[in-house]
Amino acid sequence: MRIKMKKNRILVEHGTKHRDVSAALASLKGVVSVQEIIDAILSIDNFQQKTLKGIKQSPSTNVPNGIALSELYVDMTYQRRIRLMKIINKLKKHGGFSQDGAGTIDVAERPDEKKFVWDGFRRCLKAGICGRAWISHTRYLHFPNMTNNECQKAEAKLYKMRNAEAEKMSFDEIFKSMVVYDDLQALEVLELLDNCDLDVEGLSDSNTAKTLGGMRCLWDNAFKRGLNIDSDYYIQASRMLHSVFEKDPSLSGYALVGLAWLLHQNTESEDVTMSYSDDEILNGLTEYIHPSSGFSLKQNVLTSQRVNGKNAESVAYYIAKNALNDNNGLMHAVIDTENAKLIEAIA
Repeated sequence: MRIKMKKNRILVEHGTKHRDVSAALASLKGVVSVQEIIDAILSIDNFQQKTLKGIKQSPSTNVPNGIALSELYVDMTYQRRIRLMKIINKLKKHGGFSQDGAGTIDVAERPDEKKFVWDGFRRCLKAGICGRAWISHTRYLHFPNMTNNECQKAEAKLYKMRNAEAEKMSFDEIFKSMVVYDDLQALEVLELLDNCDLDVEGLSDSNTAKTLGGMRCLWDNAFKRGLNIDSDYYIQASRMLHSVFEKDPSLSGYALVGLAWLLHQNTESEDVTMSYSDDEILNGLTEYIHPSSGFSLKQNVLTSQRVNGKNAESVAYYIAKNALNDNNGLMHAVIDTENAKLIEAIA
């Protein structure tokens, strides 16, 4: 097996413990050498002796249409994040790497002659972990006058088309690739996320941004989709949730959209006889989640009792009932009576 002993940037910055390298790989951004990633994985403490036990090593020989892994780069701007244990578990399941089973990877050569794997990146890592230096590939040439940014967008669009249609990507990952190739709706939602100080797939540069879990719920209900909730209500809801769940690193998309819907109806519904102030809603939520007894509740207390197809409405109803003890009509404004009965039956 080929073992690179030279320390690389990933190892220098994060060390050689499995959890540290795994975390570093999951947070990689920008352009990275594929070989650098492989070398970092192979240099993890006891990886050669323990983790690779049972995984067949298969040095590459006579690879058709082969390209050296050391020549390849990956652009993490549009690629899915690396989940190291998922890659290792798949290798263990299949007993190693099979070139026949893997097929060919897709490589795009940019005008600066750097070669980027836009589809098959994980197959490259599997091959490298199993001792291979070469892998079969197909080659795509960008036009010579294209900038790196234009090449990146073209690759991201191809990547989304290939992987989204095969249903291999999460919606968050699809959204990330849409942002890279400048999809207008995705850019609108990205601006909203920035204004809410929320992050999806590492797209935010903010040091205070919380990760949004359940991006699809936001996508389905913003900008004239679904409930068509105005951006101001999302920003207001996010600010409140940041305050209430200050110590949590992430926020639930269901909680965000549900609270935004409640704020929308509180202001705009004719069924509300007397609307609540922002302070009353924030204080009600805070006291419900952090009661004087000192035992704080988790976010899922707001989101667990949902009627199918009425996610935002269900969360808004729960907040109105339990955090605000509503008697001003807000509970009836956020959800219809029949679905309110279904929520009560779940409890």
